Amino acid sequence: KTGSKTATTDKSGYFKIDAAPFTGDFCYLKATKKGYFIGSTTIHSKATSEVTAELVMVAQNNTYSFAAAQGHTITLAGNAKVELPANSYITAAGTPYTGEVKVAALHLNPSASNFSRTIPGGDLRAYTADGQNMQLLSFGMLNVEMTDAAGNPLQLAKGSKATLTLPVPADMQAKATATMPLW
Repeated sequence: KTGSKTATTDKSGYFKIDAAPFTGDFCYLKATKKGYFIGSTTIHSKATSEVTAELVMVAQNNTYSFAAAQGHTITLAGNAKVELPANSYITAAGTPYTGEVKVAALHLNPSASNFSRTIPGGDLRAYTADGQNMQLLSFGMLNVEMTDAAGNPLQLAKGSKATLTLPVPADMQAKATATMPLW
């Protein structure tokens, strides 16, 4: 999907979107498939050009479940952690949810060879509050998707907070500062 345009891949994963909407010099693509994290990438080009893009989706191999009333702490490879609070979940409609929470979690390590192919948006491009185009430096990311027992999306309720812990890879320790802003 890009903007209001959608396409379905063939059995080899190929797709084509005619007249894809560009915002300035970029077009954002997003792909979804049950059992996979949302895949996305940004194409830098012009709307009048024909371009090829590769979009990588990662299987949700690390899955966990727990009762919403209990909360849960998930520890991932590399000691990344997701601490989810008790009694803090809502449905897409905004109603409180009290059943089983299913979580798929993935630590995106910036030292991994496939990091730039698996990060959301694909390019770490950002704009500051005053509109300045910037390139972000990542010390890591967590991809966390929560659903109910039927696979419907869940979110944390307003005012609820999860604690995310991301280790800085050893090869990036020299670049790391004592505190880092989140984007």
